[in-house]
Amino acid sequence: MKNHPASDLKYDTVINHIIRGIRLGIYPDQSKIPSEKMLAEQINVSVTSVREGLKQLCAKNIIIKQQGRRSIVNASALCNGNRTMHIGWIGRSDFEQMNPVYFETYSRTLSHLLKTNCHLSFLPFRMERDEINILRMFDSFDGFLLAGIRMQHVSSELAARLRALHNVIEIDDIGVTPANYMICTNGYLGGVMMGEYLAEQKRKCPVLFLSDYADFYPAFNMRNRGIIDGLSARRIPFVLAPGNTRQSTPQEFTAQVAELLKKYPEIDTIWHPHDAAAIKIRKVFEMQSPREPGFYRSCGVDGLPETVENEPFHASIAHPFDELARLCVETMLNFFSGHYPDRNVRKISPILIPWR
Repeated sequence: MKNHPASDLKYDTVINHIIRGIRLGIYPDQSKIPSEKMLAEQINVSVTSVREGLKQLCAKNIIIKQQGRRSIVNASALCNGNRTMHIGWIGRSDFEQMNPVYFETYSRTLSHLLKTNCHLSFLPFRMERDEINILRMFDSFDGFLLAGIRMQHVSSELAARLRALHNVIEIDDIGVTPANYMICTNGYLGGVMMGEYLAEQKRKCPVLFLSDYADFYPAFNMRNRGIIDGLSARRIPFVLAPGNTRQSTPQEFTAQVAELLKKYPEIDTIWHPHDAAAIKIRKVFEMQSPREPGFYRSCGVDGLPETVENEPFHASIAHPFDELARLCVETMLNFFSGHYPDRNVRKISPILIPWR
């Protein structure tokens, strides 16, 4: 039996390397494959092994050989396989404690993925050991969805590995992210929509509570800017108030509301960029200065049924959860086919839930 050099039996390694590179966007559809010499150096195999691996890929039409030029990628040939694609969902909590907005998006995404050959795994990211586990399993995933993962949350090693992949999507407008792509709700547009709605409802004097989260959560800032611009465009007067409800005691916040009512007795609407906080603040106004039911109205963002369904005097800007999930899945499947969007950020129009 003829013995072959070990390096010449490694063309499977070459095949796996190139296929994984195509799926991860390192070699996009219609891009040129590196030279045989460069691939041999990258994979640490012989040029003979590279040549044999490329020959096998050409036979499967995964790469197309060009006379006198480097071969090009035909990523669509990979879509015909039955291999299950593994997507990791990295979130900053345990599954049971997941942010309700993220949970709704996760559930809808999972529902869409059940119709494909993709599997979604939840990866908690709360502490250093969680990051170690993610790094250990990193190469077993074909892509990642990030839920509120800022650059400062991750180590330089994990940030670099996520940045090196095209198949990583952040689902929240959280500022600087290690993801190459972001698909999220357009918070600014939501704020503008609410400002226009308040004008249509002839509200006389909204008070805008600027959340204490706004300093480090860009989405809150965008919501606040949107409603300010929306009200200003319609020439509706409004009052700005700090929203430091976390730092204030109930007594201190009640005193703040009393002072606002003394200075601006015409206040009739409460805005906060988070639904639950807006409803809570409205009820403080109702206790401080009782008026006929429905005089005080509140409005905010998220549109979660468990928060707003029993609140007829609250309007909300809701996340389009189903569309957000559908676009994430669609984009990820396009990644696996070697097709990448022209824009790195895609913001989806929210849905206005009016008062009842």
